[in-house]
This record gives sequence, structure tokens and C-alpha cells, in this order.
Amino acid sequence: MEGDVLYHHGIKGQKWGIRRFQNKDGSLTAAGRKRRGEGADGGIHPDYQSAHGRKSIKSMSDSELRRRNDRLRMEREYAKLTARQSKGKKIIKTVIATAGTITAAESAYKTYSRVITKALDKIGNLKI
Repeated sequence: MEGDVLYHHGIKGQKWGIRRFQNKDGSLTAAGRKRRGEGADGGIHPDYQSAHGRKSIKSMSDSELRRRNDRLRMEREYAKLTARQSKGKKIIKTVIATAGTITAAESAYKTYSRVITKALDKIGNLKI
């Protein structure tokens, strides 16, 4: 480097730490909105919007509809397979299963004892 020369590689007159397309509160200036493509001047190109926008079911082709259905089905299956069960749900499931088993055993015991009682009464009433 010959001599002491400082080359400027920024925007002439812009202060350090001041953003060119953004206000202090984070909102965009008019130039920032135009640059990003928002507002009246910018925006999404109509061809892009028609290709990537939401379509009605009637305007979809069979392959598009099949693709979307397959995707939704796969997402649902994935969510079901990877769903994490909370500790509370696990405890409730075991309590309900245990209570169901106890209730079934109790009702079976009552039915069994009722049948046995009737059978013994019949045997006791027989005359030999």
C-alpha cells in the first residue's frame, strides 16, 4: 500500500450504526419497503401468486389433489407416531386399566357367588 490512504467502502454520508432501510423502532422506511417488495410499488408478482397461492379443490388437478392428500396423511401419521405422552396421561391410563381389571374381577366374583349359591340351594332342597 503506497502512502496512508483510507478507502471508503460504505455509503457516503451515512452514520455508523444507522440502518439505511430501517427506522429505530424496527419498522421499514419507504425505501426499505420498496426494497423488500412490500407496499404499493412492490409486492408479489401475480404469476407467483397464482402458482403458489391457495387453490380451490375444484381448480386442482387429480395429481395435485392426490399429492396434497398424501402429504397431509403422512403429516398426520408422523404426528401420531412421534407424539409424546405426558406422565399424567400415562398414570391415568394405568389407573383406569387397573380400576377396570378390579371392577371386572369384582363383578365376576359376584356373579360366580350368585350362581354357586343358587346351585347349593338346589342341592340342599333335594330329597333323598
